[in-house]
Amino acid sequence: MTNPSDLAELLGFGAVYRVLRQAVRDVGDPSPDVIRALPATFQRETLGIEGTTPEELSRGLTRLRELVDRAPAEEAARLRMAFNFSLDHGNLAWTRRAEGFARDNHVDAAQTRKKVDSDLLLLLLRTRPGAESSPTPPPTGERSPVDRVEDAEGVTWARLVQHLAIDPLQRATDQPWLWLEDMDYSVRVYPSDVVVGDRAMTRVAVESKSKRYLAGSIRDDGAFWMSIARTESSYQQEFGHVGCLAREIVPLPAGSDDAWRDLVLQHCSARLTVDGLHLDLQPETSEAIPRVVRWVSPSDFTPPTERVPIGIEFSYLMDSARDLFTVTFLSYYCVGNTQIKLTLNAPPTRLQLDTDVFYGRALDAREPTVRQTSDTFSQTVAFATGNRSLLWPGSGVYFRWHAIEDVPK
Repeated sequence: MTNPSDLAELLGFGAVYRVLRQAVRDVGDPSPDVIRALPATFQRETLGIEGTTPEELSRGLTRLRELVDRAPAEEAARLRMAFNFSLDHGNLAWTRRAEGFARDNHVDAAQTRKKVDSDLLLLLLRTRPGAESSPTPPPTGERSPVDRVEDAEGVTWARLVQHLAIDPLQRATDQPWLWLEDMDYSVRVYPSDVVVGDRAMTRVAVESKSKRYLAGSIRDDGAFWMSIARTESSYQQEFGHVGCLAREIVPLPAGSDDAWRDLVLQHCSARLTVDGLHLDLQPETSEAIPRVVRWVSPSDFTPPTERVPIGIEFSYLMDSARDLFTVTFLSYYCVGNTQIKLTLNAPPTRLQLDTDVFYGRALDAREPTVRQTSDTFSQTVAFATGNRSLLWPGSGVYFRWHAIEDVPK
């Protein structure tokens, strides 16, 4: 049986799951610090709070308790015992609470603890748009598919299939902006091509083309944009904004945020094409988001309401000491022919280009291909799935290059 913590990571709930799992340890009764430790996007989008004032954190705790109360009855009972809100189950350590709960309900204590780990994951899955708060009951006299197959650990295979496979795919069917068709993602890397101040920088050009449905990816007022962020935290915040079509992390060498923004505007660019139309994106900066530069769509542009070809281009710099480029499709499915390619503008006699592919797909699906080619001046690695494929979110490719003398023998 797959570990629920591993599944949480794969489904993008890793950080939230770790915080909540830790909160049920010891005596439970989560404090406002538990809400403070949750990712900002989860605080905002799931708990509905803005900021970390005492009032907002208190609202967050109330909202967490409401999520527990809305779980199916059996799961809710275990989760209330686990979280032990207001010490309703006494001032007891986690294992003692689980033992008492198991004894009162005539079940195994070890299985109860394992079920709580799965209950936490199911709780998080129900926070996703379109998820049901509890399973739809089957007609009278029928057993649901969830009840038909149960493994030795007490977590049903059918339930995991329902929540982790069927439900997410059904949501993507109902929300077509969650999947991209015929993704072609191409990167060109020019090592030590630019000097900024006294530092050599590597120039990167990224171009992605796909057929995409924009409607669910833009704000209600029609605005959308592409972003370059200075830090991981500012990048993650952009990732949580409806309206941000694409984003990159570019930590240019600059002492202040103002100096960093000036370097981005000088050395970086973003371009967007929608159904063959090149949009005149305008770079914008704001003191409210000092570590982000956005290229914003024109206010008079009306996005198409159907799936159309979308072209996204970034040009930016990265430290020449960096020898890794990662392509990861975190928030959408890729269907059709998915291609990922990186070209390193350095001869194979100078640098060696390596790759590591990671992807989620059905076991009987066609195996993707990886091909490497080179000439006197450059080398390329290309990944392709074939025309009838479905890649799950989290799929991607690591590219890495080494000086020939640094390659392990």
